[in-house]
Amino acid sequence: GWDRPKHTERNDGVVRLAIPAMVIKIVPPFLATLNRIRAECKAKVEFHFFPNMVGMNHFTISKELRRWFPGVNVYPRATYQAYMQWIAQCDLALSTFPFGGTNSTIDCFHVALPVITLEGPHIHGRSDASMMRRVGLPEWLITHSKEEYVAAALRFIDGDPLEREAIRI
Repeated sequence: GWDRPKHTERNDGVVRLAIPAMVIKIVPPFLATLNRIRAECKAKVEFHFFPNMVGMNHFTISKELRRWFPGVNVYPRATYQAYMQWIAQCDLALSTFPFGGTNSTIDCFHVALPVITLEGPHIHGRSDASMMRRVGLPEWLITHSKEEYVAAALRFIDGDPLEREAIRI
C-alpha cells in the first residue's frame, strides 16, 4: 500500500484550484469559464493543471495555459505518489466539461478533495456527478450550466472556510 497524502490547510488567503485533466479535455469554453471564475472571485486563486504530459508536449501545453493564466502551475507527468501529493495541496478540483474526469475525480476522492462538475446531457458528462452523489458530496457542487458552475466555484472560493472544510470527503 501507499500512504494517502493529507491536505494541509494554509492560512495565506490563496485558494488552490486543481484541474486534473488530460490535454484533450482542456478546451476553450472550459478555459473561458475558469477565466470568468478568476475575474469574479474576491479571494486570490491559483490554478494547478495536471495534464499528464512530458517533454515538448508539456512545454507546449504550459505555454498555451500561460497565455490564458499568467503564473499558472502546470505539472509534468510524475509518479502516482508525487501526483497525489501535489493534488492534495489543492483546495478544490474543477472538473472539465463537456468531458468529465472519472479517474481524476476518483483521485480527488482519495485525498478528500471536493470537486465541482457540470453535469451534461451525454454519458461522458455525467460520470463525475454520479460518483459525487454516491460519496455524498453536496448537490450544489453538481451544476447544470456554466453560470451554475461559476456560482458554485465562487461559493466555494469566497465562502465560509468552515463550509469548505466540511465538504472535504
